[in-house]
Amino acid sequence: MELNGNFQIVDWQEKVEQEFGEEAKLSNALVKQTYTGDIVGSSQISYRLYYTNSANAFFNGFEIITCDHKDEPFSLTLQHDGKFENGIASSQFTVIDCQHNKDLIGKTGNFTSLDEGKARYRIL
Repeated sequence: MELNGNFQIVDWQEKVEQEFGEEAKLSNALVKQTYTGDIVGSSQISYRLYYTNSANAFFNGFEIITCDHKDEPFSLTLQHDGKFENGIASSQFTVIDCQHNKDLIGKTGNFTSLDEGKARYRIL
């Protein structure tokens, strides 16, 4: 089973936890997104970000996507490992929990950002 589609960032709240000089810093972000395509729903993500300078960062975090399948709500949980480099955000992720379809647990995927807070996702 392969799942494809897009998501849109609808809210990004970030707080700097520590600064290290020369633009390096450690931050926490709480992000909300909406999903379209094979997954239809919304998500909330908790990211931990390390900025190496003002333009590049590494991040990890957990995302809980709330979806509907045949009018029954369920959640899908992803564990992210990503980077923001040269204006492009990308992440490799693993499905670590799914209430609807246990066969999705352990599947991997990725996203790559597009313009204006949008990104394309793929789960293999």
